Amino acid sequence: MIAPPTRTEVINWLGGASFAGRLGLFVGTGFSMAATQMRALSFETLLKRTAETHGLATDFTKDPYLLKSLPQIASQITDDLVKKGTDIARAKIILRKTIADLCNLLPHPSEKARFASALRNAAPSWVVTTNYDLILEALMEHGHTVFPHQILFPSKDRVPIFHLHGHRYEPQTIRVTEEDYVSLLAPIDYQRLKLPLLFLESTTLLIGYSLGDINVRAAMEWSRSFRKDEQGQTPAGRVIQAFFTSKPSGHPRIGPNEEIIIETGDVPALLEEIGSAANNLSSWDAYLQSDFQQFFASANPIEIAEPGGTRDRFLEMVEHAVGDIASEDFIAFVKRALDPIWEQARKAGGFGYYKEFLSVLMAVLAKLKYRDANPNVIAYLAIELDRIGGYFDERERAATAWHATRLWKGDAPTLDPHLLRELRSFAVANNLYGLISMMDCSTLKKVFET
Repeated sequence: MIAPPTRTEVINWLGGASFAGRLGLFVGTGFSMAATQMRALSFETLLKRTAETHGLATDFTKDPYLLKSLPQIASQITDDLVKKGTDIARAKIILRKTIADLCNLLPHPSEKARFASALRNAAPSWVVTTNYDLILEALMEHGHTVFPHQILFPSKDRVPIFHLHGHRYEPQTIRVTEEDYVSLLAPIDYQRLKLPLLFLESTTLLIGYSLGDINVRAAMEWSRSFRKDEQGQTPAGRVIQAFFTSKPSGHPRIGPNEEIIIETGDVPALLEEIGSAANNLSSWDAYLQSDFQQFFASANPIEIAEPGGTRDRFLEMVEHAVGDIASEDFIAFVKRALDPIWEQARKAGGFGYYKEFLSVLMAVLAKLKYRDANPNVIAYLAIELDRIGGYFDERERAATAWHATRLWKGDAPTLDPHLLRELRSFAVANNLYGLISMMDCSTLKKVFET
């Protein structure tokens, strides 16, 4: 059983997805009902009003509707229209046009500003909705309608609103009957190809669905479609359901389909929380970039060769934020630190400086998470190591860097073995023979044997 996250963790996940441009919304009828102060109709009420409009029975607990699902009831309404003398093609049109008219709604004036602001702050990159109405379009002026047969491109600047089941401007696109839903199972249907990828690549917030809704189950299946390991959700591919209740719990839980359920009594307030979390990340990112720029502009690179504040600060940046540092800034800073040491090493009697040169590189390598680093950084460090490699000699013959050799043999085995393999791979691919000799030293044999 997957342990449920805390509410703060869920909000931070959603905020992080928004900040990264990977937040998606999957929106159902409950959202429209909240935005219209309950003027929007549930699926069942929509079908009852449709039947009532055409003088048909509206008690779905009796024949001919008894024990039928809502899509089957929609099919039955079509059949009943045919029984009243309408041909089948015309009956299908009448059903959908009636539904389109019943969904001609706008957000309630007292709700519009708050909902619009909340959506703007949450900043989704895409919206998929099973609603036929255009309430989302009315709330998201930077959004645009995408029909079921059109291509969906995520974008924070011009958010696509993908009407999965069609919408009222084109009644023929409305999917409401059992036959319509069966058509969604077509093996090469665009939605069956696109939506699993979209949900896998995003963090998706479901709004406006009941617990266990078939659309919730579909969203979970989409998010899992391309996973080899279904024992947990990856950061991308998370599906979180916002469940509306008058007495929300502050503790998320895992739903019956492994979705994460977070309760709320106020949908706009939840979206505002997500927007606030995203804004905090944006502010922190801006602070980091400003801090980096200030550090590289004011710090003396020579000081990273000695213990102290400048060295400690730089190594902290390498350990925790190397992926956020521009590779040009990183390389230029380290180069300005190493070049003067190299100049001293090249002078007569300067062999001791080779160890100092290598010690700076070793300090950086010890903190570096190579998968987070730009490949230009890895290449630069490899090339600098290769300079030392020309003077590396385990036999400690004359005119070689004995102290640097001993430092490497002693400390290199403590480095991340994956990083060592990456450096050796780069050295072989680029004929860095000095670095190859360092990687082939006796104390590293076990690293490359495993």
